[in-house]
Amino acid sequence: MNLSSTQPSLLLVEANKCFRQYLKRILDSSVLNIIEAIDGNDASIKYECTLPELVIVDMHIDNVDGIGLIQKIRSRDLNTKIIALSDEEQLLKKARQHGANEAMLKTFEPAHLVSLLETYVQNHVAVTESA
Repeated sequence: MNLSSTQPSLLLVEANKCFRQYLKRILDSSVLNIIEAIDGNDASIKYECTLPELVIVDMHIDNVDGIGLIQKIRSRDLNTKIIALSDEEQLLKKARQHGANEAMLKTFEPAHLVSLLETYVQNHVAVTESA
């Protein structure tokens, strides 16, 4: 995934350190500036400071839960792309209802996540270059 010198930011919100590291290995940090957060409070602060173009959020985070974080982001920006992750279908349905662009079970295929992010990055680059 090597698209441009324009490097969009991705806020990765995952409490489980092992799964967070797994996600980072899947993602290409040469194209994405990856910012890590371990809970809802941490994510809220880092979101406000960095205003990332992309957010991957686990629905089971402490302090501010995934739905609360999605709502907070949506109240500030309708264009941020949000991917919700969970092992519960009901939570994913709720995440979509509250503004997540995508909702994926944690048993996702890594290639699917990479493809999705490539599309978002390509769209970001196209918009940035036309501005």
